[in-house]
Amino acid sequence: MKLISKTAHTSAFLFGISLVFTFKGLTQDIRQLKIGDSIPEIEVQNVINYPTPTIKLSNFKGKLVLLNFWATWCSPCISKFPILDSLQRKFKNELQIINITHEDNGKVVSFLDGLEKVKNIHVMTVVGDSVLRSMFYHQTLPHYVWIDRNGKVFAITGGDEITETNLRNAIELKENESLKQKIDNTVVLERKNGILFTPVLHFHGNGNIYTKEVHLKDVIINSTLTKYQEGGVSVSINKPTVISLTNTSIYGLYRAALWKFRLEMFNENKTIVEVSDSVLSTRIKRSKENKEKILLQGENEEKLKKDYRFCYELKLSSALSENRFEIMLDELNKYFGNLYGIEGVIEKRKTNCLVLKKISEDDKIAAKSYTESQKQNSFIFELKGSYIADLVAGLTQSLRNYPPIVDETKYTGKIDISLICNLSDLRSVNTKLKEYGLKLEEEQRNIDIAVIRDKRPNIVKKNTSSDD
Repeated sequence: MKLISKTAHTSAFLFGISLVFTFKGLTQDIRQLKIGDSIPEIEVQNVINYPTPTIKLSNFKGKLVLLNFWATWCSPCISKFPILDSLQRKFKNELQIINITHEDNGKVVSFLDGLEKVKNIHVMTVVGDSVLRSMFYHQTLPHYVWIDRNGKVFAITGGDEITETNLRNAIELKENESLKQKIDNTVVLERKNGILFTPVLHFHGNGNIYTKEVHLKDVIINSTLTKYQEGGVSVSINKPTVISLTNTSIYGLYRAALWKFRLEMFNENKTIVEVSDSVLSTRIKRSKENKEKILLQGENEEKLKKDYRFCYELKLSSALSENRFEIMLDELNKYFGNLYGIEGVIEKRKTNCLVLKKISEDDKIAAKSYTESQKQNSFIFELKGSYIADLVAGLTQSLRNYPPIVDETKYTGKIDISLICNLSDLRSVNTKLKEYGLKLEEEQRNIDIAVIRDKRPNIVKKNTSSDD
């Protein structure tokens, strides 16, 4: 199995949305199942946090079974764990939730240990899976398969459908027309030349138009910007000659282009919207806090998603790879500048920051390790033989809803540090940092900020010199 993008975890943090993957070949010849199919007699191995290391789905007949496909890098998946744990406890005699991941045992066990220590959540999980993933092929996470008490698949959904009401209706075999099925039917193409999209040239002659596919080696630059397309949200920047984002907000597109997919784009407060049209501003950044404003304005949320999300792909030659984000930003500014009168820029701004400081003269973080290693998930962040910059990077990723982090420790040596806590909570993080003589303190600093603003006219300075 392989990820289309090695930076898949980045897109989760960026967009809080689904991530895309594919695989070559199956370990077993398993038939793909769809809604209405009965579950076959399949033995599933590599089960942890359960009395037996193998299970059969047929063993759970008489209960509603919910297959939860997830990954440790999928933040929307992780956010559902407390809800799923609560629902499993509530309906323990009528519901069986089975968490499934293709990731290996070591990575998953480490993550779940932190989850149990911090959240007291102990979940049954299938690790290193290929069988169930093949039976219920999907391209985006999170992905939930609903199997009724009689062992038949009756729904395949995303995370929004995981509610107590929907589960109760399913347990009682009630019709639930509001249960929205997940659209996940994009065809995955494996091509030797690696083209994500196929540019063509149109030749005119003899009253006809002929199309010719352009080979990868001949492409200098090719970009596509489209309206919303059915099929989910994805991000791929795994090649230096490719940028691909599907069904992404204007805010998300600008954030990617302005920060060039660097660490800074993780932090929500380093990209701001300053557009005079308040309605447009709300639509550009469809965050949780402005969703109520949208609904109060009488807007249809589904229509807004389609009207204000776009797909962008850029393919260029290796000679231009270092300029790919500048090219992307220029194209966004041209299109959205003409359409909405906006532009994206980087400016120096005085703003609230979390300043990382030393609060002890004792050196409690000096590395004892000779080899460098890093482990990070929602509850464990461990560095060995690393640098302060790695600590700032990890904390920026975890504390992305807080002010940006600035390092003022002036520490240049290698460090060892282990933070086991709720890494998305500043108070919890500071409690652990204190053990190492460190602290994050909110103060104002002058830093780079990405700004989506009203487009300003280009002012050309006149040459006022004279030949006297």
